[in-house]
Amino acid sequence: MTDLDGKVILLTGATDGLGRALAAELARGGATVLVHGRDPARIAATVAEVAEAAGSPDRVRSYQADLASLARVRDLADQVLADELQAAGVMVNALHPATFMPTKMVPVSPRSTIAEGVEATWRLIAAPAVGTGRYYNGLRAARADDQAYDLEGRRRLRALSDELTGLG
Repeated sequence: MTDLDGKVILLTGATDGLGRALAAELARGGATVLVHGRDPARIAATVAEVAEAAGSPDRVRSYQADLASLARVRDLADQVLADELQAAGVMVNALHPATFMPTKMVPVSPRSTIAEGVEATWRLIAAPAVGTGRYYNGLRAARADDQAYDLEGRRRLRALSDELTGLG
């Protein structure tokens, strides 16, 4: 895996399943990982566990964000903003890492492993050749749902998230 020294990665949903496994891999790879989740107690436990597993407590931190600012972070997958950030060296992509991984949120038999999800996510983080402003399904570039290409809908989402977060 690639050396991620100097990279800072905000990881949402990091208190269980894919997010938790990925946080440990990223920290071991040299990244500073900002762990986000809904439950402060689980975030604290995850930070402690991941820091110990990575052998580097200074590389893992919690990130307390409200839903509106989290929505703004997720809006970064917008192609327009991806273009703006590319000049600054920031890569923005959207990813469906795997299907029905064995997590608490999946009530059916798993079809993919957490390791497959980690591999797909790691690839987008560590391989600059994947580009920016794209959608990936696992390890391959794909076409997202048609709604994702609705420019007016994306403009309204961005305006609303800017308003809700005070960034507008």
